[in-house]
Amino acid sequence: MVIDLEAEEDRIRHFFSDKSLLPEQYLFLPDQYRNDLTPEELDRLLCGRVYKKAIDAVIICTEPKAHKAYAIWAVRNNLHVFTDKPLTAFSSRQSSDSLLQDFYDITGEIRNDQLNFVISCERRAHTGYNYVRQFLSDLINTYRVPITFIDIHFGGGMWNMPDELFYRENHPYKYGYGVMLHSGYHYIDLLFSLMSLNKILYPDIHASTLHALAISPADHLGMIDQTVYERCLHTDRFSEYFQPENISRLHDFGETDVTLTGDFKCNGKRISHYCLKLMETSASNRGWHQLPENTYISNGRLRQESVIIHVGPLCSVHISSHSLSKQQSADKTEHFTIEIINNKNVTGHAGYIQLNRKDITDMYPEMPLNKGMNVAARQWQLQNFLQGGDAHSSLSSHRESIAFIDKVYRQLQTNMEYANAPNERMHV
Repeated sequence: MVIDLEAEEDRIRHFFSDKSLLPEQYLFLPDQYRNDLTPEELDRLLCGRVYKKAIDAVIICTEPKAHKAYAIWAVRNNLHVFTDKPLTAFSSRQSSDSLLQDFYDITGEIRNDQLNFVISCERRAHTGYNYVRQFLSDLINTYRVPITFIDIHFGGGMWNMPDELFYRENHPYKYGYGVMLHSGYHYIDLLFSLMSLNKILYPDIHASTLHALAISPADHLGMIDQTVYERCLHTDRFSEYFQPENISRLHDFGETDVTLTGDFKCNGKRISHYCLKLMETSASNRGWHQLPENTYISNGRLRQESVIIHVGPLCSVHISSHSLSKQQSADKTEHFTIEIINNKNVTGHAGYIQLNRKDITDMYPEMPLNKGMNVAARQWQLQNFLQGGDAHSSLSSHRESIAFIDKVYRQLQTNMEYANAPNERMHV
């Protein structure tokens, strides 16, 4: 059974029109439920159908602000859950809602210890990152030296047209959240996944100090102003969105880019620090101003990611990946490289190790050379869930990441209130 909004009916039916596996039933809910759906309303609308069909699991892939209602409804009805990331999102930056409270509200409804609740987060099942995790785990276990620094840079390659900042529903900004709850969640989760290796030495390590700087859509239109669209895309159709009254609305919208720095401590001692840069404003292949049917993947998006990990004086790991080669041709080998620099006089490892995508397939033959590792990881997680596994991504394992994001948004709200205060400028 497929459930969606009435506004999406044509798109959903078109999607399944050429598929061999078809839904037994469609249910399209009135558009009034886009923003105020509740578990109780879902009970009224769905439970009879669920019991009649003997359904025992749900896959949630709505916009994140609808996740909570479906998740609570599902666990109340003893249904296994596989949900897209993030777990939940809020509907307004001014909202007092807490992402961490959403986590506790959902976990508090689970009465069956055998209930499987998975959040799809592909880098937990990514062959390349799994290799790095195992290498670092062995190193930390052997030499008892922690990861001392992690730098993660994500470039999303999203060139949002000014009007899209106001109305888009797929990966929106208008509800007060942005890159952190779009693709950025993957890299926050990756940060915590890598830092968790330090629990080998420091079981109580946790994120502590945090500094956050966000770029709002208003900032974005100040950087990429009206003249850029006229010069690069040869259009003046966005002039109204640069009017002061529209720019002022954008300050409460979700972030297009954010830089986070901070540390991890154990018993008051600083163990590691990090820099996390999540940038949707980065090199893009978009050269058009009309929005295509696929508003995310097929909209000129270019993914870039780079990760640097230092294990004190013993080792540095550099990971580089981007989507350009796969966009040029589906048959091309994706770009993914791992470089490891070792203190060979201590570890006995080669001073320099380099692995490319072919090397990874040579080590793991089950990973075909022409298959994207992110795609393979997503497929494996879903298959593992359908077979009763937790896909290395159980709901409980996301608590620290969710608490971290909740803290970031609260700090950004405080920053915004300070920035809007009178006489905030410092004179030197």
